[in-house]
Amino acid sequence: MSRYQLYWADYRVRSKISACLEKRARGTRENWCHDCSQKAAFQLAFCYRMGFGARKNDEESQVLLKLSARQHEELEHEIGLVKQEKLDSFFREGSFLQLFTEGYNVTVDFAEYYRLSRQLDGIEQKYREEIADIESVLGNLHEIPSILKSILSIVLDEQGKWKEAEELQMQVMEASETVFGQNHSNTLNSKAHLASTYRKQGRWKEAEELSTQVMETRKRILGQSHLFTLISMSGLATIYQNQGRWKEAEELLVQVIETEKKVLGQDHPSILINMVNLASAISNQGQWEKVEELETDVMEKRKRVLGRDHPATLIATEILASTYRKQGRWKEAMELSIQVMETRKKMLGEDHPDTLISMNQLALVYQKQDQWEKAEELLIQVMETQKTALGQDYQDTLTSMNNLALGYREQNRWKEAEKLFLQVIETRKRVLRQNHPDTLTSMNNLAATYQSQGRWKEAEELYTQVTETRKRVLGEDHPDTLISENNLATNYWNQGRWKEAERILVHATETWKGVRGQDPPEALNSLNNLAATYFSQGRWKEAEELFIRVTEIQKNLLGPDHSDTLISMANMASTYQNQGHWGKAEELLKQVIKVQKSVLGQNHPSTLISMNNLAFGYRKQMRWKEAETLLTEVVEATKRVLGQEHPNTLTSMAALALTFWNQKQWREAEELHIKVIEARKKVIGQDHPITLISMHNLALTYQHQERLQEAEELLLEVIEAQKRVLGQDHPETLTSMTSLALLRELKAGAKEVNF
Repeated sequence: MSRYQLYWADYRVRSKISACLEKRARGTRENWCHDCSQKAAFQLAFCYRMGFGARKNDEESQVLLKLSARQHEELEHEIGLVKQEKLDSFFREGSFLQLFTEGYNVTVDFAEYYRLSRQLDGIEQKYREEIADIESVLGNLHEIPSILKSILSIVLDEQGKWKEAEELQMQVMEASETVFGQNHSNTLNSKAHLASTYRKQGRWKEAEELSTQVMETRKRILGQSHLFTLISMSGLATIYQNQGRWKEAEELLVQVIETEKKVLGQDHPSILINMVNLASAISNQGQWEKVEELETDVMEKRKRVLGRDHPATLIATEILASTYRKQGRWKEAMELSIQVMETRKKMLGEDHPDTLISMNQLALVYQKQDQWEKAEELLIQVMETQKTALGQDYQDTLTSMNNLALGYREQNRWKEAEKLFLQVIETRKRVLRQNHPDTLTSMNNLAATYQSQGRWKEAEELYTQVTETRKRVLGEDHPDTLISENNLATNYWNQGRWKEAERILVHATETWKGVRGQDPPEALNSLNNLAATYFSQGRWKEAEELFIRVTEIQKNLLGPDHSDTLISMANMASTYQNQGHWGKAEELLKQVIKVQKSVLGQNHPSTLISMNNLAFGYRKQMRWKEAETLLTEVVEATKRVLGQEHPNTLTSMAALALTFWNQKQWREAEELHIKVIEARKKVIGQDHPITLISMHNLALTYQHQERLQEAEELLLEVIEAQKRVLGQDHPETLTSMTSLALLRELKAGAKEVNF
């Protein structure tokens, strides 16, 4: 192995060589070999002079030079040879190219390697020291410092330190252009790395410009069918996908795959990887049958060529399971996920990182089917194993803790979720830093947990912090920034600050359109929330138009029977209800319920929510008995499926109580309202906005029973809490204040009559 190739290795290889030379050069008398020691001393003098495997130390180098009985000029001659030596990409020809052509991975993924060996923490400083030492001897234009800078930039990329990674890559690219010229393979490689960093920052246009430049140069110099040209084309296709330009990505990947089949053969690993990428581009166009066909083909080919239990085969199986999951095909997703998990347990062991990833994926499938106990059991097992095997601060451990916390949040186990999220945030701040994307994601999850508890101000503070940080670090147009804006707008919406929410959501949807083109899939949440904001302001027509738009996009992308499409259709039905289009609303909801019963099942939570919405329509039309019958069915089913104190159960019970109220069945209404209030106080807290709405409804029930004093006392309690939690001007606070004013008028009238 040449000196150059040693610089492409882990820095510990160089440290080990230096340590071995140290032992040989300064060996004890028992194992002393004069010639060997002198030779080792000279080589070690070279190491200290260069900073190879040890910090540069000219004094120590001179001491060792004396031990070697060699002259200073001889050492400088060796340094001169290194300065003159040029590396014309050992990867271009010979055994490396042959290995790649045969499907072997001949490069080290340094970021992944250092992450798995838990070396990321101190690695940056090691490489910066080595770069400084080498540059002091060889200068900043030499290729060895460029190699080290390239590796360090990859490590910085992994940590989300994109600005620092970009700065290093610019240095490498400029040095390569100066030494080798614009069209040299090293220059093109450095441009490709820089494009990758732009892509991770969401700077699509800059990434596209550089990638196109690299691709066109390689086409011209190496030819259309050269492997490096095809790699460039594949990279450009990824950038098209990032911009939502699915069709262009698809066309480019088809071209790459067809050429690779001719050059490399039908079953080459590179072709199979690009087939998976092609499936991803097609899935974003909603062509699920083609996606499944491609991913199944990849899986079967890997089974045939590599074997059923090969890691690459299992990855392909996992990807197909993910596609089933995205379509809501839980049973098929579960079968494949269990298959992958069991195989990895058998081949790699229970505690292997890949096995634990499989268990994590299976837990997500359980969560999506509301099988919380199974999911929790699996996630706790994964988390505890990772803590023992990898450590508390390892990123995979933190991911498992995060997933477990998400499960707790979905079950309204707020305190457990909050505790875990805080633990993850503090660790990520310490290990990764405050502004790392993973840290910000965890902060976002904690904010959502606060929001679910009605702790709007705490949620707003965190959402604002995350949004502003992402704007500063990633830029205004980055997808993560736009997602943060959407979350902040949702928070404003929940506080009744609809104009502020609308302003942010309009900006987010327009930015998505500018970045990704007309109505990209990623913008659907913002569009849906904007429609809900119009809805809350009574702007039914605008809400209806947006809900229709969202539904049509989802039908094309996900299919008419997908759960997300059905939710949008139900939202659209709600706008019909609020415009008094009862027939249209009822027809649409019955259609949704029919599909949900068929696809998800009679007692699935989504089915029951739609039935609850249909009952709401009956109530608004004063079809009390139909509403009562349907709500009684929903209440019993949710109690059985989700439990007595689940939010969905309590929502249905509250709706049934209002139906009794509408029919002047005061005792039945009172009894249910009290049950709902007690459960909500216990589950989400005394001052949660939803608890306060239930208390408001109970007060009105007291009023209609002429229990005016009890009604007034309860309304005063509600108003004080709403002022404290929501603010003086929140719509719900104002509604309660209006109810109190009317009640006092009623009391005053009653006193006059009594007088």
